[in-house]
Amino acid sequence: MQSDLKKIPKELKSKNKQITDNSFSMGKVLKMALTEDDGIVLKNSAIERTKYFTVIGQDQDKGLVGSLLVNSNVNTNVLNTKELLDCQFPLRKKDYDFLDHDSFLDCSELFELDKIKIIQKGREEGELTLKDKNLVLEHLRDSEVISAKLKKRYKILNS
Repeated sequence: MQSDLKKIPKELKSKNKQITDNSFSMGKVLKMALTEDDGIVLKNSAIERTKYFTVIGQDQDKGLVGSLLVNSNVNTNVLNTKELLDCQFPLRKKDYDFLDHDSFLDCSELFELDKIKIIQKGREEGELTLKDKNLVLEHLRDSEVISAKLKKRYKILNS
């Protein structure tokens, strides 16, 4: 039986699961196809890009989920600015079995994603470690690139 499990493709034995209310807790890592309407830049005339993102908080009244994107590499748009480069938080594959390789959580921009869309099209992949969750929150609290308005909306200052 053990050897048969090794033959199953990773995507079929994945632990990912459907979105639940608990999926919107701070630090949960979700995956979904995002479009320009979600605020991401698409490459090579693509109409969507499947991305991992980390939940930071919710705006219940507006039905929005404050999220940070996970990138395979440091976001090239931030390479020339030390302040933005410092916002790239490393995520190690050894800590996150859903990642294929070491990646970066881009803390330079908070995306406001539609909660209904996430419920319909997203899936839960995992959760930041407690240590990483605390470090990300600390970084966001101290960040000068995330507005005070967004920090308040997503309860970053109250965490």
